[in-house]
Amino acid sequence: MSPLVRLSCLVVLLVIGSVSVCAEQPSASPTFSREQLDQFEKHVRPILVESCQPCHGAKKQEAGLRLDTRAHLLRGSDSGPVFLPKSTQDSLLLQAVRRTGDLKMPPEKPLYEEQIGHLARWLEAGAAWPDVEPGDAKSQGPQDRKSTRLNSSHIP
Repeated sequence: MSPLVRLSCLVVLLVIGSVSVCAEQPSASPTFSREQLDQFEKHVRPILVESCQPCHGAKKQEAGLRLDTRAHLLRGSDSGPVFLPKSTQDSLLLQAVRRTGDLKMPPEKPLYEEQIGHLARWLEAGAAWPDVEPGDAKSQGPQDRKSTRLNSSHIP
């Protein structure tokens, strides 16, 4: 086999290997539909802001958990992941709000079944979250948020 053919084969193998490695990395931004992002803003963000972020937000992170950005949700808590993309029903976040395990969140007052349903559907669909958060320096208002790039591809 000539050196040029061997080099071509090596390049092809490297490219194929790079594609599969990139596909497996969860840090790639998933793509979410406008409908998924609207559902997040309408149903999920209000639950997170009111019931979760007082203890798990930018100012305070009990148990190392922060629930004010998607990146922090995916990072998890001191106990590990709270959201398992491939096994949503086993996610610690759902167990806590359903009060089926040791953690019972929020501690003061349980969420309503409808709220838990919104959270469960949101997690099962990949936890859609806009790239730009309200109040970010990158965001100038609702019109600017509509024009921002949506996250890319669904969580593997």
